[in-house]
Amino acid sequence: MKTNLRQYTLQITAIFALVSVLTIGCSSTYTPIQKIDGKYDLNYTMKKGVEFSITKENKHLNDRTFMGKQMVTNTEDMIVIEIEVNSSAKDGCKIEMEYEDRSHATDEKGFEAEIDFSGLLKKEINAALSANGELSDFDGLEELPQINFRDMDRVMTPELYSYEFIDLFTIFPDHPVGVDEIWTYTQEFDEPSGGAILKATLNYEYKIASESVEGFDNCILLKGTYKFDIVGVIDAGGLELTIKLDGTGVEDVCFDLKRKMFHWKRTSAVIDGSAFNEDMGITAPMHHEIENKFNVEF
Repeated sequence: MKTNLRQYTLQITAIFALVSVLTIGCSSTYTPIQKIDGKYDLNYTMKKGVEFSITKENKHLNDRTFMGKQMVTNTEDMIVIEIEVNSSAKDGCKIEMEYEDRSHATDEKGFEAEIDFSGLLKKEINAALSANGELSDFDGLEELPQINFRDMDRVMTPELYSYEFIDLFTIFPDHPVGVDEIWTYTQEFDEPSGGAILKATLNYEYKIASESVEGFDNCILLKGTYKFDIVGVIDAGGLELTIKLDGTGVEDVCFDLKRKMFHWKRTSAVIDGSAFNEDMGITAPMHHEIENKFNVEF
C-alpha cells in the first residue's frame, strides 16, 4: 500500500513549479520591451546565439496517513540545464538544451542511495519556445535513459522528461497588458503510469504588480496565483482507490524588459486531499507542500 501511494508523487512534483536558480549569459544586443499606450507586450523573443544555463531545485514535503500510520517524506531535486537559442522570430525561438547536472534525494528509509544520472548528461534536446513562454515540439527525449526513481516507483519516460522543462517559463498573454491588468491561462496534464491515472487542471491568474523592482534595472514585478485540482485512480495491490486533491499556489517574478528573461522567481504551493474507497470505508489523507525559488545572475 505504501508503495502504491508513492506512485503519484513524481507526477505531482513534475506538475508544479520547481525551485530554480538560473545563470544566463546573453547577447550584447537587445531589443527592449517598450511601454506603449500604458501597456507591455511581454515576450521571450531572445536573440539567436543567446546562451544560458538553468539550475533547477525543488523541495517537496509529502505527508500521508494510511490505516492510522503517518508517513512523511521530504524530497529535493536539482537540475542544471544549458540552453542555446538557435533561431529567433517574432513568434518565438528554437532552443537546444543539455543536462549539465541532475540529482535527487529523499529521506525515506531504504531509498537514500544516490541515483546515477551520468547517462543523462550532455544529451542534446531541441524544443520550440513560443513568445509567450510555452515549450513544445521536443526532439531528443526518446534518447534519454530510463532512469528509475525507486522511492517513487517511477521510470522516466519522454513525457516525464518534458515535465522537467515545461514549467521553466511563466506564461505571458498574447496581447499587451498594463499594471494590475489580469491575464489567465489553464494547463492540463493527463498521465497514466504504473497503475495510477492522474489528471491535473491548473488555473493561473497573473498581473503586473509594479513597474520597478528594488535592486534591479529595467525590471517589472509580476504576481500570480494558481488553483489546481487533481483527480485519479490508483491500484493499491488490487484495491482501487480514488485520489482527489486540490490546492493553491502563489508566484512572484522579477522580469527584465531588456533581456526578455526573468532575474528571479518565487513560487510555493499547498495541496490537500485523500485517496479513498467509499465502499470499503478506507480513507488516506494527503498533504503536500512545495517551495520554489528562481534566482538569475546575468
